[in-house]
Amino acid sequence: MSEEEETALDEAEENEADAKRGPKEDILIVTDKGFGIRTSLSEFKIMHRGRKGTRAILLNEKNGHAIGVKQVKDGDLVFLLSAMGQGNIIEIDDVKWTARARTGITLMKLDEGDQIIAIA
Repeated sequence: MSEEEETALDEAEENEADAKRGPKEDILIVTDKGFGIRTSLSEFKIMHRGRKGTRAILLNEKNGHAIGVKQVKDGDLVFLLSAMGQGNIIEIDDVKWTARARTGITLMKLDEGDQIIAIA
């Protein structure tokens, strides 16, 4: 599959996900390397005991490990704090909504060796 086809497929999936979105109850998942994903709570099904769960974000060498999850809605502000003392306030309205199981977008650019340690 070419890059153009992959991009078109991603855009089609995002448009379909926007149509299914429903109420504006979202979660923000943040990784230690400054990436994050905003996904609707409706993307996750209630599961019973003994189930393996649902993948929320694709983690790899580039985006690191998940370090926090926060329930958000339009108009909210989120504060990110790094180990080297760098802080960043993000307006949730600026974080594009995406379907779950993606690698995420850059929420905060970090210096070499730095990592996100907290979200609030």
